[in-house]
Amino acid sequence: MFIKRKLYNSLKNRKNNLSSKLLIIDGAIQVGKTTLAKEFAKNEFKNYLFLDTEIEYKKLEKLCKNQEFTLGIFSTYLKNSFNVTINNEDLLLIFDNVDSDSTLLVLGLYSRIKSLNLNFKIMALRKMMPLKNTWLKKDYPDVLSLRLNPLDFEEFLMA
Repeated sequence: MFIKRKLYNSLKNRKNNLSSKLLIIDGAIQVGKTTLAKEFAKNEFKNYLFLDTEIEYKKLEKLCKNQEFTLGIFSTYLKNSFNVTINNEDLLLIFDNVDSDSTLLVLGLYSRIKSLNLNFKIMALRKMMPLKNTWLKKDYPDVLSLRLNPLDFEEFLMA
């Protein structure tokens, strides 16, 4: 059972603006980031792809370091790893289990994907970071960061 969270409506309102942004959802472990992202993707997008960075880290790192990153290389990775064919449609890429190391990796991939002018929307679900995101806002002004907190009283009553 999915408990509709307040952040869901915020995501829905921002969906059309995500084409040029990476959306990072921060939150403590077990607050519902993954469930929220999957439900949002299922209801609001024609296609979505869920990538667990803990499992895919080595492949993603190799892909990001490739100096000749092209649509063909990215398409081949998605086809071989997930049997997904790229079409520049309504696609949401969700990177789950993002930690401090994989945050930089996802930002690198985001820059590469953005350079290809693909119409993907990208969401990263990040474990709560002890450091402030001041460097993120300064170095990546087009990245939007939101926080998912544990259920508040209103959300608890709706559950």
